[in-house]
Amino acid sequence: MQLTVTGLRVSGQQSAEARSAETPLAPLRLATGECVLMAGAPGPGHTALALTVSGRHPEPTGTVELVDEDGTTTTSVGRLRRVTALVDAPGALQGTDVPRVLDVVAAELAQARRPSHAGASVRWLAARGLEDRRHDRLDALYGPDRTGMLTLLAAERPEVRFLVLALPDRHGGDPAHWWSLAQTLGHLGFGVLVACLWTTARELGAEPAPYRPDAVPSLAVALRLRPSSPGPGFLGQLPRHALDEAPSRRLPPAQ
Repeated sequence: MQLTVTGLRVSGQQSAEARSAETPLAPLRLATGECVLMAGAPGPGHTALALTVSGRHPEPTGTVELVDEDGTTTTSVGRLRRVTALVDAPGALQGTDVPRVLDVVAAELAQARRPSHAGASVRWLAARGLEDRRHDRLDALYGPDRTGMLTLLAAERPEVRFLVLALPDRHGGDPAHWWSLAQTLGHLGFGVLVACLWTTARELGAEPAPYRPDAVPSLAVALRLRPSSPGPGFLGQLPRHALDEAPSRRLPPAQ
């Protein structure tokens, strides 16, 4: 399966008056089994991209088309929402009522139509080395652990084929952790799109973006991979993780 994004415009400006200054984004393609890292300067463009690609932007400026394995195409927003998962978008947690880790796991497992009672949720966390954090607030988790947990929970949903991460680097920590997880999930057959800052992309080995002093901050493809094996070091970071199901293959058992 593949999705393509055309006509999307992003801006480093927050105000509606700046719409005329928005910069068009080059057509974007993301296929299952592929990891794409999009990078740009600070601004709302990362979130706008993630919301549009996942069919959750209230006023999208572009068009997202899905192409099935048999070549049929659709622009149905409902279908797009079913096959994409938006992971931990900025603004998702606001105010002081931040849920516990265990409650987040239970809610996500229920959405994936999997057993979600307390025992099942604790076992899910224990299999990923996070059982001792079950009573913590979600925002107390180390950034890469939070991103990894939410990404793996999103991957549990049976119809999801694409995972979209918006600014996981905003939580700090080593970006190699979540980029390794992205590669592992790409190896399993998911399409993974990550929007991050250029400084983060350079840490992950991307070339610097060309300097354009007259340009409104935009986004560009920094890295594109079709992983043939799990991400480097992934099994060592989460030694007990075993994803139960995936679109195309199982994760090799941890050693």
